[in-house]
Amino acid sequence: MSNPPNDMIPDDDFYAAFNPKFEALQELSNIGVGHAATALSQLLNRKVDMSIPRINLVPISEAPTILASGPEETTVGVYVQTVEEAGSKLNMLLIMNEESSRTILNILRKGGDTSDLLNLDEISLSIIKETGNILLLHTISAINSFTESRWFPHAPDIAIDMIGSLTDSVLLVDHQDDEPDVKVLLVECDVFTDDGQKVKADILLLPNQVGMETLMVRLYGENWEEMI
Repeated sequence: MSNPPNDMIPDDDFYAAFNPKFEALQELSNIGVGHAATALSQLLNRKVDMSIPRINLVPISEAPTILASGPEETTVGVYVQTVEEAGSKLNMLLIMNEESSRTILNILRKGGDTSDLLNLDEISLSIIKETGNILLLHTISAINSFTESRWFPHAPDIAIDMIGSLTDSVLLVDHQDDEPDVKVLLVECDVFTDDGQKVKADILLLPNQVGMETLMVRLYGENWEEMI
């Protein structure tokens, strides 16, 4: 899986300056996840109900214990990097646990062996990657529409690994132990199909500093800093 460059990591002082406007990011996430749930319903060809998204700004080191039983739990990650003009970047990582990954495969590929996620065949990996990609693309499309932005996604990557290793390898490349902990926007969401099956698809969003500034300008105008 390809890694984001160093400039994806704003410092703590930068994030602290945006905390008063966290509700704006919450609204963006709500809209994006709603669009993603609609896309999942169409993909699975069945009605789905979505829980109210749980949205928090958390240190990336805490994400494994929030999203899973611990950093050693095996999860599936689909990663997409989006870019805009002037160096704006927004990294998106979708996490699915083993149960949700098997649910997707059992619906979309009848009869496939899903007993060992670490040894899936190419067809199953492609199904999971494309499912994650569709959800992330609908999320970024909703953000684009709401903010009148033009974030362009790169091709998706997929990795199946312990969640602690997965988040580190994707979002903490070259991050030194003595640096402040990186914070990401964490969007947790549960989707239930009409036959009672559950798909847990959580999204981590990490804009670089230019990307965050771009979002705030689109939401509040050029003088947004005066509102803090």
